Amino acid sequence: THGALMAQTASWRLIKDAEDIKIYRRPIPNQIIDEIKATTRIHTTVDAWLRLFEDEKRTPEWLYHCLQAKVLARGDNWITTYMETDFPWPLNDRYSVMRSEYFRDLEKQSIQVTGQSDTIILPHTHSLVRVPMARNRWQIRSVSHETIDVTVTAQVDPGGASRRLTG
Repeated sequence: THGALMAQTASWRLIKDAEDIKIYRRPIPNQIIDEIKATTRIHTTVDAWLRLFEDEKRTPEWLYHCLQAKVLARGDNWITTYMETDFPWPLNDRYSVMRSEYFRDLEKQSIQVTGQSDTIILPHTHSLVRVPMARNRWQIRSVSHETIDVTVTAQVDPGGASRRLTG
């Protein structure tokens, strides 16, 4: 019923347009946290994008405020990743566990990746706060031999407002 929810959702409102990236926001009915969408065009291929997406060592290079990422498990068309995210002081940094599934359309030369929070139980990691809910959808579409359109939509509840202890 995710599609039915989307049909009832307000239209996107552009909130930032810089460096060839457009960022939009829209409210979701009966939810406190809005959905965000970002779009851009990149000089690369769908396959190269997927290799970057799966490369845990390079995730901090492209994922906003990502401190580190670690692949916990993977299959032919899915990956589960642990990520730590930098939050501004005085809030604690966050961690999340995301399970992402890939849907490839060879005819359209595209890939869709849908991700959502995984419920894997991990040992508590010092002062980090677990992100209780996150979901995203990456749509990667080839527009020429080495150019892709990237659209990502996401909704994230960053969790509690725990504060760092200062010394």
